[in-house]
Amino acid sequence: MSAYERIISKLKENGVDYKIYSHETLLSSGDAYERGNLEFDVENGFKTLAFQICDRFILVVLHGRDRLDYKKICEILCIKRKDIKVASAEWLENHGYTSGGISPIPVTENARVIVDSKILEYTKIVCGSGDGEKTIEINTPNLLNITSADVHKIAKDV
Repeated sequence: MSAYERIISKLKENGVDYKIYSHETLLSSGDAYERGNLEFDVENGFKTLAFQICDRFILVVLHGRDRLDYKKICEILCIKRKDIKVASAEWLENHGYTSGGISPIPVTENARVIVDSKILEYTKIVCGSGDGEKTIEINTPNLLNITSADVHKIAKDV
């Protein structure tokens, strides 16, 4: 089963309202900003970065225009910077993700979700769906609930 199918199934099982937008593949939040002809408001977009720490999967979620403060995320995880590694393309593919499709909604049991506190400024967000050709719109409280996310200030100060 693809990551997208597992994510949609999880949303349905939990009675979470959502909307799906279909589009050409978006490989990054930058692609969404450059495209400009999408059906959703890219300013409500949150990107998900996937990391592997040993056998754990860490999903880090922040606004599409923000950059991750690695020092802060390492403090939260109680690890050194050298210990955090971007999830490999092979690992993501093995878990059913397509290019550009990383979602804040985990598809594995051993995942931890950490969301930047800026999300609390948004009623609804758009985010990855597991498939780079589909974007999910979801109410912020529903996303935080279904992911059991930890909310911290993890974006770099500008």
